Amino acid sequence: MADHIFQKKKESTWYVRLDIPEGVRPAFGGSRVFLRSLKTARRSEAMERRLPWLAKWKAEIRDAKERKALLGDAWREELHAQSVEQQKNKERRILNLFSKAQTSATGPVDLSWIEGLREVVEGFIEAGRPDLAEKVVVTFQHYLDELPNLNPGSGAQLVEKMVAFFGEIEASVTADEYELSQEETEEAMRIMADHTVYKPRSPITQKRIEAFRLYQERKGIEPKTIDQMSRRVDQFSKYLNETGKPVSFDTVSAYLDQLTDKAGNALSSKTKKQHAWSCSSFWKWACKHDVDWREQYKGQPNPFADHDYPTIKGEAVSWDAFSKGDVEHLHALAVEKKDQPLADLIALGAYTGARLEEIGRIHRDNLTFKDGVPISFSITEAKSAAGIREVPIHPQIADLVSSLLEASPDGYLLPGGNNKYGNRLDSLSKRFGRLKTAAGFGKEHVFHSIRKTAITLVHQAGADVAVMPGLFGHETGMITFDLYSKGPSLEQKAKVIGLLSFAFP
Repeated sequence: MADHIFQKKKESTWYVRLDIPEGVRPAFGGSRVFLRSLKTARRSEAMERRLPWLAKWKAEIRDAKERKALLGDAWREELHAQSVEQQKNKERRILNLFSKAQTSATGPVDLSWIEGLREVVEGFIEAGRPDLAEKVVVTFQHYLDELPNLNPGSGAQLVEKMVAFFGEIEASVTADEYELSQEETEEAMRIMADHTVYKPRSPITQKRIEAFRLYQERKGIEPKTIDQMSRRVDQFSKYLNETGKPVSFDTVSAYLDQLTDKAGNALSSKTKKQHAWSCSSFWKWACKHDVDWREQYKGQPNPFADHDYPTIKGEAVSWDAFSKGDVEHLHALAVEKKDQPLADLIALGAYTGARLEEIGRIHRDNLTFKDGVPISFSITEAKSAAGIREVPIHPQIADLVSSLLEASPDGYLLPGGNNKYGNRLDSLSKRFGRLKTAAGFGKEHVFHSIRKTAITLVHQAGADVAVMPGLFGHETGMITFDLYSKGPSLEQKAKVIGLLSFAFP
């Protein structure tokens, strides 16, 4: 019946029929099919008349599916939480039965709460569930019959029965509220009977993570930072899926405690803070831009905030500056290894104090010449406004800059290639890492340490401290300099750079 029309036996009238998917039948009163008389005995007319009905029914089924999809696992999560709480109450009540105070207590049992059952029964009848109303009456009659002969053992059994009863009632009410199918209703019963059969899924879905990523991209956040943040949020979401825990302060605390590196070593406090910061950024975004999330966690404080991060001895490693002799030694090692691009990188870093990728972006288009000699280069991309600046070229590397530019096939001083984050000097950076490690330097020394060396040397040589921030791309923290001043002149910067001197071959 691919065309959805048929004739009943011994009838000439045509009917249109459409099966209702099992998962959404509760939304249609449990009906299995839509059926309508087309009031014609002619098949050609029936084929035309069926179309509006089919369109209407399919739209209703689609709406029912969408409503169900929007709810997702909400009913499972609600029942799971209630089942956990019910289990705690059951254990507490049974423990009380066997406690000394309970077993020795005398006096009448307080049954005033039973008065409220009348409203419960009437409510079920009004809702069209006389079966549940009858179940309440029968169960509580049994409860009253058992009371006179209770002892701790029989009392525990009665508690078990009453808890199971309340679980069945809760599952039935939830099934009606969420229009669950028969299969889903049976699952609801199982969850209320044993909360361990269901692990709540993480509310941090891939769809939400992608929306968060798009938001960060529109804000102009660095791609590498976006990747790191999204990866950390996804990692926390997987933890929620594996454990079935809710998004809460305690869950976040447990998550941070169990974080380790690939070797199984606990992460440093600094790295844990980065995980919490990434997830906190997601939380703030979701609370502001995701309506369903905002409603679900309305009134709940940020669970990623205010965690304690104990400082472990030796874990806080700050980058150290190389000495002048160290930089000269590293340069000589690079020359000895016949890695001239690496030697050139070290020389450029030492005489400019520029960051790795700032050096990687030096191009003929951002160089300034005077009488054919390069005198400065402009940095037009930086993480902050202070990083956008003009840097003078030390006379000791002017010839080097000219020769590199002359030999360059693409206009950049140093050879490189863009990785997925647009960084040109990844390869040189790794080679520098291997070089300094072979020279006996640890993780506290990186290429950025050469920048620290340059700044330290000019400072110790008596450089004008009011010029140094403008030369090296730092904010001063003073409104006068950061907001109102255009910064030091190139001549002032050149005087500071001129204080540097290295014995490079």
